[in-house]
Amino acid sequence: MGYSKKDKFLSMKNELEKEYYESRNDVNLRDLEKEIEVYLKTGIINEIVVAWKTGKIKQDGNVYLPIEKEGCYYNGYGKKIDKTELIKYLNSVNTKWETLKDEGDFKTIYQALNPENAPDNFGAVYIINLIYFKSKMKWPIYDKFAHMAIKSIYMEKEPWEVYVGDAPGKKEINKVVNMYSEYIWLLEKVFDKKDISRDFDRALWAYGHHKCEVKDE
Repeated sequence: MGYSKKDKFLSMKNELEKEYYESRNDVNLRDLEKEIEVYLKTGIINEIVVAWKTGKIKQDGNVYLPIEKEGCYYNGYGKKIDKTELIKYLNSVNTKWETLKDEGDFKTIYQALNPENAPDNFGAVYIINLIYFKSKMKWPIYDKFAHMAIKSIYMEKEPWEVYVGDAPGKKEINKVVNMYSEYIWLLEKVFDKKDISRDFDRALWAYGHHKCEVKDE
């Protein structure tokens, strides 16, 4: 048997993690990840968790803060997320989770969090991020580039040779479930489980980005 894409990925994993940590020079991502992993272990969601996922986060000494202007945070595309509406939605997710207790399939959980009540510009991927934290990593985080990476590994191709579309609208429940279910299926096929650890998350993110960026040059 030859050298598979999975073998290649695993051999590169430490270097890929390094690329992730070096992807920003304005934030110490190693220290931020340590803080994030505390939230993951305890099931905490807050504005930092959101800003970490959107990438719109800043560092002030040893403190990490969401980038904020005129009562708004920002999503990964630079679109405004109303701060008050976000806090209201986070509180509603916390309340709902007390009754939900992480039970049911993904569709049941996602619908129970009332995506239609999420703030404008707070899409499906960010709601999945909340599920990731509240479930303490039982349900994996989602990222388009990680999806491209794992799909390419499974198909024995490079990330730029596979297609993964943009995330559907948060209210398009069946499409969101389809996107996420495919990602989980691929994780289970390649790694025999869906609840992969953060080091694998980071490496998949970097693998998808790095390879696509190289192709685009």
